[in-house]
Amino acid sequence: KPRAIRAIRKVLGRSHYVAHKGVDTSGANAVYWLNRLEERRDGLWFVSNVTERAKNKAEELQTAIEPDLVYPLLRGRDVSSWNAAPQLWLLAPQDPSAPDKGYSESELKMDYPKTYSYLSRFRSNLENRAGYVKYLKSAGNPFYSLYDIKSYTYSPAKVVFREQANFMKAAAITSYEGKTIIPDHKLVLVACSTANEAYYLASILNSSISQYAVASYVIDVQMSGHIFEYVNFPQFDSDIELHRRLASLSERAHQAAAEGDTETVAGIEKHIDEMAAELWGLTK
Repeated sequence: KPRAIRAIRKVLGRSHYVAHKGVDTSGANAVYWLNRLEERRDGLWFVSNVTERAKNKAEELQTAIEPDLVYPLLRGRDVSSWNAAPQLWLLAPQDPSAPDKGYSESELKMDYPKTYSYLSRFRSNLENRAGYVKYLKSAGNPFYSLYDIKSYTYSPAKVVFREQANFMKAAAITSYEGKTIIPDHKLVLVACSTANEAYYLASILNSSISQYAVASYVIDVQMSGHIFEYVNFPQFDSDIELHRRLASLSERAHQAAAEGDTETVAGIEKHIDEMAAELWGLTK
């Protein structure tokens, strides 16, 4: 109806926020994805690489490595509305201060010899990755470098959602066991300045109004970052009470979801929908 069209147009437009893909191992999940088996007294982690379901097979290993370059890994299956729970770990041999390239081999050998030794066991696998050959090798990246990993990847606060889903399933993430959480390439991420901003953005992404706007044009289940080019998600402003209230409700929804309290989550979502309507200037 004309009134409905006028209303939804208030929601459409380009957003301040920019989305990015998560980290891509270029087909070498079986090398970079790890299970932590033990934290040793000498500070090293005893780990095993995750080879099940990997498209490109690799030797199964159990070994000790330095934990400094190992981060909580968030996969698509680990994310649902209001909840993101890492199950595995990711070895990311990049320098967080300049993550476009992997650590130089000389630095990695010196600073993280156990990690370098582990990666060297898979040198052939890693050098023959299509993504490495196409995008990384010519730029002088070491053979173990990762793809789609930038400064935004290491943002302490982020919002993530599945790239492939039948509806928007967003969650705010901060850290896990004191380490920055790194999403994989099956997830879309938005770097945020603070945890409150991440909670706020997750709240309006998961709102019914956002769901409607996105579902109205997204093809099948492709929830890529382009939604921020078509839906105007207002930038978080801590001085605006409505923004702070949305962030607070979102944090409560995350806590309830983590506890499996679906009834509380449903009640919070109703409040979020009312506030999202106010945010976009819609009537009840």
